[in-house]
Amino acid sequence: MKKIIISGANGFIGSRLINYLYQEGFEVEGLVRHNADMTLLNPDISVKQVDYNDQNTIREILSETDVFIHCAAQTKARSFEEICRNNVDLTQSLVKLANQSESLQHFVFISSQAAGGPGNGHQSVRESDIPHPVSWYGKSKLLAEKSIQRSCHKNWTILRSASVYGPGDKDFLAYFQLIEKHLAVHPGLSDKFISLIYVDDLVKIIAKCMLNPICYGKIYNCSDGRAYTVKSFIDTLALAMNQLVISFAVPDYFVALTGTFAEVLGRLQRKLPVLNRQKVKEFSHKNWLCSNLQLVNDIGFKSEKQLLDNLISTYKWYKKNHWLGDKSGKKYEK
Repeated sequence: MKKIIISGANGFIGSRLINYLYQEGFEVEGLVRHNADMTLLNPDISVKQVDYNDQNTIREILSETDVFIHCAAQTKARSFEEICRNNVDLTQSLVKLANQSESLQHFVFISSQAAGGPGNGHQSVRESDIPHPVSWYGKSKLLAEKSIQRSCHKNWTILRSASVYGPGDKDFLAYFQLIEKHLAVHPGLSDKFISLIYVDDLVKIIAKCMLNPICYGKIYNCSDGRAYTVKSFIDTLALAMNQLVISFAVPDYFVALTGTFAEVLGRLQRKLPVLNRQKVKEFSHKNWLCSNLQLVNDIGFKSEKQLLDNLISTYKWYKKNHWLGDKSGKKYEK
């Protein structure tokens, strides 16, 4: 049986991926940083706490690996240099060590739509379009992609995920919290177009790409193939939660001010808020649509459920795990 190693296995995507592969009977092992929060992980799964700067340990791990899926990433930082250390430098180091492994057959990198940047007009961004990321996160992901394309001697696949939602996600949780308070806040006076992907759909895409020769040396946009507006997403969320809401739009300049204030407050509290100036740069663009046609053509991907069904499942998970209402928290739940 092929052995699969997943970095960042305790994160939102990494945990959902490794739990799924374990349940499907794959031999999997997760890599996490020391003192990582492993609440989302099935406790039966093998996990190693590592220092990614310890090249000898990582080299030894990769020497016994068939597939390496690099999920570990930093989404927000205090400086571009900081996010590059954790997203670009780490990826370059892992690629170098992967090249030295005789057993490794496939290097899978979980990137982001942010690496490609927003689209023009209402056109969906394709993998062949010239990237123009607007945030530190997007720029660091693009640099990491380029290092893989330039230096990886193993078969590689890059997956650019659209905004990912589902059980275990903390970014979209803010929308659920507002809806629970009967508030629907729309950033921007004019509507914004977005692509989305449910985390379980993304996980199955990754599984289908693993050791699949048709996917070698390619970049894929990962979305459910549908176009949404922020308003339609929030309206569907309110329906999923069976809540009546007061809906109002917030001008972009006010979103920018809020992001700046949240970032200043976060610095004082030594925290990095979800809404910050870099996130505001992404919010300011009206088109975050990406085409998934290449993915559909190559692996026959089709989203299994509609947005409403997925949001209902996510809402039930949040309630079951006390992420809404009671904040006491809970250990791993399916």
